[in-house]
Amino acid sequence: MVEHAKLDAEPRTVLGKKVKKLRREGTLPAVVYGPMVEGADSVQVDARDFEFTFRDVGYTSLIDLKVGKSKSLPVFVREVQVHPVRRDILHIDFFAPNMRLPVEANVPVHTVGELDDTVEAEITLGIFEVTVSALPDMIPNEILADISGLKEIGDQISSGDLPLPDGVELTSGDDDLIVKLDPIREEEEEPEEEGEVEEGAEPELVGEDEEGAGEDESEEA
Repeated sequence: MVEHAKLDAEPRTVLGKKVKKLRREGTLPAVVYGPMVEGADSVQVDARDFEFTFRDVGYTSLIDLKVGKSKSLPVFVREVQVHPVRRDILHIDFFAPNMRLPVEANVPVHTVGELDDTVEAEITLGIFEVTVSALPDMIPNEILADISGLKEIGDQISSGDLPLPDGVELTSGDDDLIVKLDPIREEEEEPEEEGEVEEGAEPELVGEDEEGAGEDESEEA
C-alpha cells in the first residue's frame, strides 16, 4: 500500500469575503470536489502545515486529507490561488479521485545527464511538463529526460521518447520538443554607432556655423 502525506482539515462555515479573517489567523480556505465527494465540501487547513506538505507533494502526489475526526480521503492539490503581488496563498482546490480509475495529471520533466566533452552544441529546451494518465497512486512526481545520449547537432528528445513507468500513458502530444542540440550561436559584433568621428578627423559643423545650409531649398507646394 502506497503511503501518502497527511494533512488535517476542518469543515468550514466561513464563506465569501469573511475568509479574509481566516487568512489573518493563519488558516487557508479550501474546497474538496471530485467523484468521491457529493458536490463540493468547504474546508479549512492550517497555512503552515499546507505549505510544508505542498512543498513535498506538489500537484502529482496524493495527500490523505483528514476532515474533522471521522472522514479521511486521498486528494490531489488541483489549484492553488495566490495573491498577484504578495504571492501568499489565498485558496486551495483539492480533488478527490476514484482510486480505481485513471486520472490525468501534468507532470514536470527534468533533464539529467551530461553531454560528451566532444559535443559542440547548444542545448535548446522545449516544454517543461507533459500530461499523463494513470491510476492515482501511479502518477509519477517527475519524468526524467537523459541528455547523455545526444551526440550531434539536430539530436533531440521528444515527449514520445520519454521513459514512462509501467501503467503510465502519455496523453499529450508525442512530438512535443523536450530538448534539442542546436549549433552554437556566434556572438554578433556590435555595429559602430552612427556619427562616430574617426580619430584625427575634423568634426562636421552644424547649425549657425554651417555656411549656406538650407539657403537653396524651396518649399513644396
